[in-house]
Amino acid sequence: VNQWRSKPGKNYSTSFMQENEKKFFAELQSLRQEPENRDCADCHARGCTMWASVNLGIFLCMTCGSHHRSLGTHISLPKGCTGTYLWGPDELENMKRMGKKRAKEVYGSTVPNGLTNSDAIRWKQYLTHKYVHRKYAASLTSDHPASSLMLKKEQPELIH
Repeated sequence: VNQWRSKPGKNYSTSFMQENEKKFFAELQSLRQEPENRDCADCHARGCTMWASVNLGIFLCMTCGSHHRSLGTHISLPKGCTGTYLWGPDELENMKRMGKKRAKEVYGSTVPNGLTNSDAIRWKQYLTHKYVHRKYAASLTSDHPASSLMLKKEQPELIH
């Protein structure tokens, strides 16, 4: 039997994915159109969420999606939202469970003054501080898989 594997690693039959492709894509687009998911979770660019991080449950602009691709799959599992890729039920469920509103609570949304996503080296460091070290989170919670990653390590400052 042909299998399709989601980014988090769950297998589905290829026929199931093909039969439900339009339904799942419509669900993804509906999630992207929710007010809190229209803007990039990282740089806050308005109305341009073309990418998502499936494991983090956030929608991203094209630039931030590209930065997430460079973080490594142990931190972020980025995926396009425009119809190039199939989306599995587990991926959609994670996007529903988190979303930008909840991600703000879990990871924070502060961007250091003067930092933009066009500064690739410093932005990647910012994303690592945000999602691995949880430096910008209001409080540490243990209800998300990423919360156990290096929370207690010292958090270095951004390079200036």
